[in-house]
Amino acid sequence: MTKGRHLSEKSARCFFMFWWVPGWLFYELKFGIRSVGAYNYRASKARIWYNWLKCIEVEINVWQTLRLEGAMKKFLIVIIIGMVLALPVIGFFFIPSGIIIKTDIFTLTSYFVSTYTLIATVAIALGVYFLQKWDEERDEKHKIEQAKSAILLELENAFELFIFMPESDRFPQSCTGIKDVLSVYSADLRKGLSPDEFHQLTALVNGIHKALEDEENIGGIIEFLRPWIHGLYLSHYIEYFPSVFDYTELLNKPAFDLICKLKGEKKAYQPTLNQIYDNDGKILFEHKEDWFCVYSNGEKVLDGKLDWDDPGDNIVILEGYEKTAKYDGYYLDGKFHGKGIEYDREHKPYRDGEWKDGELIKGIEYNWIIHKDKDIECYFQYGENNRQSFYWMKNELLAIGLDNFLVADQRVDEDKGEWINFRRLESFLEDRNPEDLQWLRKLCQDEE
Repeated sequence: MTKGRHLSEKSARCFFMFWWVPGWLFYELKFGIRSVGAYNYRASKARIWYNWLKCIEVEINVWQTLRLEGAMKKFLIVIIIGMVLALPVIGFFFIPSGIIIKTDIFTLTSYFVSTYTLIATVAIALGVYFLQKWDEERDEKHKIEQAKSAILLELENAFELFIFMPESDRFPQSCTGIKDVLSVYSADLRKGLSPDEFHQLTALVNGIHKALEDEENIGGIIEFLRPWIHGLYLSHYIEYFPSVFDYTELLNKPAFDLICKLKGEKKAYQPTLNQIYDNDGKILFEHKEDWFCVYSNGEKVLDGKLDWDDPGDNIVILEGYEKTAKYDGYYLDGKFHGKGIEYDREHKPYRDGEWKDGELIKGIEYNWIIHKDKDIECYFQYGENNRQSFYWMKNELLAIGLDNFLVADQRVDEDKGEWINFRRLESFLEDRNPEDLQWLRKLCQDEE
């Protein structure tokens, strides 16, 4: 559809009625009725009708080609002003000829002067009235827009704080004045918003203020997000929220409509939206009924069901696939179940293979600290609480000697185990973590 629009047939008829009818009446009254013979009158009337209809036909064809609505409005305004100014002239021709002939030029001049003076006076009065009214409406509209801009700025600062900024970088004091802004512009906002919209704004501001007072209580923010976003926001996946391209897609319908109203945008809410994109145009979050997917740079890091853990303190994955720094694999009932790799603190493989109810049933356990004599005695698996574990076995280290300890992997198959990949502890630590080796040597020297 083009921006302009054609002059409709109805509009054309109205225009020609106001433009041609007065001229036709003038011709009828001035010449037609005063014609001597009926034949001449009928003939002149027929010519008028013929010429009038031809002109209408030509003018309609011309004006229907107009496409700029603004130009059409300006033209019609000029026509109306011209008609008003022409009224005294038209009224003059309605005066009987006998009176006009007997009236002197000064009286006729006075008639036109007084009539146009009256029209000008009325026009000036109406102009002053409407100008004042327009100024008042403009000032009030400006105040309303100013109020909307001020509260919108505070709201976007709050959303930036709770959505786009990591928890460690948040500065709650940056938008603590949001309630003060609402209080200052309350009267103007009531004029620019409907009662429901203002109520929604008040609830949103109170929720943000509540979350600012207590960082642990973020329920004031969650209630304005889409329901399926809640679980992601309460889980560790909140760290992915700063990558969201358009935060309004995270909002529920009342909050979305309110933000659009404050921005002056006419955007339709998508109630069935189940995908959120990042700044690069890639899928970030995806929702399928009670199943969630999360992506990082196009790579899927979650494909499963989220829910509260047993203590009810955290949102965790109950079923499906998840890739984190701690574990990359499958879950069932909140436990490792299926194929997966567990990592240690340094993100090195810790246990790898098939899992069942959180236990490795078939696979490899890496980097056990052992002593091999007649039998193999294992102490702990390197990767978690290393120095604390070494400290607790310092007596064995002194008695046996550091150079007699080994590192080995254990192949697990149900209840069976097999030791593989033996290497010296000192060589292992030299490659893996030289600082731990230096600390361990110093510990042995101090004890001696």
